[in-house]
Amino acid sequence: MGDPLPWLAAPADAPLLWSNGRPVSRAAFAAAACGLAQRLPEAGSTLNHCHTRAGFLLALVASALRRLPCRLAAPDDARPSRGTMQQPVCVLAEDARSADVPVPPIAPESDGASRPPAWAPDGPFAIVSTSGSTGQPRAHPKTWLTLSHAARQIAARLLPTQPARIVATVPMHHMYGLETSVILPLVTLHSVVESRPAFPQDVRTALESVDAPRVL
Repeated sequence: MGDPLPWLAAPADAPLLWSNGRPVSRAAFAAAACGLAQRLPEAGSTLNHCHTRAGFLLALVASALRRLPCRLAAPDDARPSRGTMQQPVCVLAEDARSADVPVPPIAPESDGASRPPAWAPDGPFAIVSTSGSTGQPRAHPKTWLTLSHAARQIAARLLPTQPARIVATVPMHHMYGLETSVILPLVTLHSVVESRPAFPQDVRTALESVDAPRVL
């Protein structure tokens, strides 16, 4: 069944995220993810419409703990379309006005979480879609095994051996952004800066908000 808490690959007090220069520990994230999972339905799938990296990570992992495939929606959609989905879909977002289940902020302090049951690593984990630039967007289910393997390969080939802080400019729902800034910190000792800077000065500010080693 695989490790039920792969995001705790590092010590529980090690950072997973950096928000405004402050660390968010893996224990605090685990507690928040387990709490959100308890509020999700038992069947169907979820639609991840979170704008922040922390919210996106929480929605994705909480869905996995509930064994619900998580569909990734472009965050700039005003309200994600459920389209012709056959299964019931639960929309997850930070904004309660556009969510079936709101995704709360991560509490800075936590004593950790009880060990939840493992999800099936070869079952649907995330459902990504093509951009639709050459036709209708096409959905592609991805398993945890596939995503985690790709993320570990990226880390082994491109990142330093010591834990680094990652600053990512690619959207989380984008396949490359998903692998490098979402899955990778869950399965390695590296952590990720929550912001997604777009302009050069914003990138510099994000890099300067954390200590070296830093990776853009």
